Amino acid sequence: MKQISTTSFIIFLVLFSLSSCVSKKKYMALQTESKTKETGLQAENQKYRSMSDSLKFVVVSKDSLIDSLTVRLNEMAMKREKEKAKSTGSIVKKSTLTKDQECEKKSLFLYNFTKYIEWPIEYNGTDFVIGVCGSDQMIKSLQDFMLQKKVSGKRITVEKYKKGAKYNVVYVTSAEMGNFSTIKNAVKKNKTLLVTDEASSGSHISFLLDQDKVRYIVDKIAIEKTGLKVGQELMRYSG
Repeated sequence: MKQISTTSFIIFLVLFSLSSCVSKKKYMALQTESKTKETGLQAENQKYRSMSDSLKFVVVSKDSLIDSLTVRLNEMAMKREKEKAKSTGSIVKKSTLTKDQECEKKSLFLYNFTKYIEWPIEYNGTDFVIGVCGSDQMIKSLQDFMLQKKVSGKRITVEKYKKGAKYNVVYVTSAEMGNFSTIKNAVKKNKTLLVTDEASSGSHISFLLDQDKVRYIVDKIAIEKTGLKVGQELMRYSG
């Protein structure tokens, strides 16, 4: 009986050893397979990182090209205006508008601009805010004009431009164009419409005084680059 028990125990040990060897081999095989997969994943990650870097380079190059084209388009628009002035016999089209008339006309244009831009959903505050970098007279004129006006059901607030504040529209008058570059950089991360009294690189809409008229030029590429969408009605009367 004892001999049978001993024999059974020996058989058990042999089977256990064989099982352990098989388990160890399986474990080693699984470990090798895991390392192979890990190496493969690392190679794939490296491949995707390289692709991502290449795409970033393409995007940066594209943005640079768009900026160059935007500057060129603005230059061409201004040149076209000068040539048009010469062809009509008026080399310099001096404005015949009083300051009050100019402010009133520009206020109407600014309001119409708001109607022909598709504003992003993130502007979900209670007010539609216009920041004015200019004289108190222009600010007061805009405030009076916009008093009863609304954009998409929102009340329009007009205030003196403050650095760091978030605006739907920033209007830079001719007297403050020296600060335009700083203002442009301050709002570039926001979806803000930039309106100026003079054509400048980065300006979205520029006013032009034509004797007793106020006209405007739209830079559609620059506007849409910010994420805003331009309505066809706005483009129809540009230039």
